[in-house]
Amino acid sequence: MKRILGFIAVGALLLAVTGCGAAPMMKEAPPAPEKEAAPRALVAEAPAGYEAADEEKARIAERMVIHTVELRLIVKDTQASLEAVQNLAGELGGYIASSRTWHTEEQLSASLTLRVPADQLNTALEKLRALALEVDSESISGEDVTQEYVDLEARLRNEEAYEKELLALLTETRERTSDAEDVLAVYERLTEVRGRIEQTKGRMQYLENMSAMATITVELIPSELMQPITVAGWHPTGTARSAIRALINALQFFVDAGIWIVLFGLPVLVIIALPFVVLWYVVRWLRRRKRKSTG
Repeated sequence: MKRILGFIAVGALLLAVTGCGAAPMMKEAPPAPEKEAAPRALVAEAPAGYEAADEEKARIAERMVIHTVELRLIVKDTQASLEAVQNLAGELGGYIASSRTWHTEEQLSASLTLRVPADQLNTALEKLRALALEVDSESISGEDVTQEYVDLEARLRNEEAYEKELLALLTETRERTSDAEDVLAVYERLTEVRGRIEQTKGRMQYLENMSAMATITVELIPSELMQPITVAGWHPTGTARSAIRALINALQFFVDAGIWIVLFGLPVLVIIALPFVVLWYVVRWLRRRKRKSTG
């Protein structure tokens, strides 16, 4: 039992050491100390993990980049543009991942997420832009996952090598002893390793799929929604111009009236009022004279 536990512990330590050797910013760890219970074959395979990781990093020349694009297009006919985008995805070897439509002020709008091969991304963008009257907004981003993928490959090799050693140990334990605890200890460790292998493979497959197919989100907006708000038969700018024109005419009228009053009205008023003023003074003088004579 102690020999089995010692083998499992050494195998786990070697797996951790070789996994660290695949990290981009870490130095190579020193070889694990050999124990009597550890098989020589397992210890001898540790340096090979470093060499394989270096070879793998050198082998991958093409970068793995996850491309993501967001477009907002102003279109004349939303329904026709929607169908054109769907057809475009199929023509380029891609597919529509999701789509949504809605109505705003009785106008159809749509949003689609399509996946196209990464090498067809530029072609897809050119054809999508051609569908629009105007490209309202455009966002392009890329995430480089090359280093993560290389590290995952190194981890997978180490875990699969450890799995083989555990399988051999499990067979040896079953043949050598009838102790169920020994067999169960190896089997539990084997189950853990297989679980990590599946997780690593799943992550690698995800990165492969995401980098192989670019993701484009397209929003289609009808051009009618981008026009200024107007009411049939009503032109606010025309009304404003008419009001300003009327104000100017009113000011002009008052200024003209003032000029007429000062230059024409006042002289005429003086001429008309002068006889009445003279008559008023004559009447007043006569009344005073009459009072003095009677007094």
